[in-house]
Parts: sequence; structure tokens; C-alpha cells
Amino acid sequence: MGTTTETAWWQQVADGLRVEMLIQKRAVTELCTVLGRGTNYVSLRLNGHRPFNLNEIEKAANWLGVSIESLKDKARV
Repeated sequence: MGTTTETAWWQQVADGLRVEMLIQKRAVTELCTVLGRGTNYVSLRLNGHRPFNLNEIEKAANWLGVSIESLKDKARV
């Protein structure tokens, strides 16, 4: 029986967030300020090691001027 690895939705959002930040030339330190968190905390989430909470995703999407769904859609699958 084969196994498949599927990316969790929160990892897809993190991927999309990274993509959108690159498109808009936004820095991680800016996102840290928006979220009120340190770079280590944010980096762990941007790299898909830990999930952002829904409030953080909403703040990030608003900061970037995009929808949460569009962040998920930007993710590489």
C-alpha cells in the first residue's frame, strides 16, 4: 500500500504568503511588526514548520491586500 504526502492547508497558506511577499517585495521584519511577533516565531511559520493561527493569517492577508483564499491558491502544490 503506497503512501502519499499531502501539504496541510496551513502550509499552503504559508507558501502563498511567502510568494505574495516576494511579489510585493515585502520583508519578513515588516510581517513581524504587523503580527507583533519576533523573527524566529514568524520564520518558523513562513517555512511551514509551525502553523499560523487564523488571526495571524487574516492580519497578513489584509496587510498584503489579498484574500486568504488567494494565498492558498498561490502555493506551489
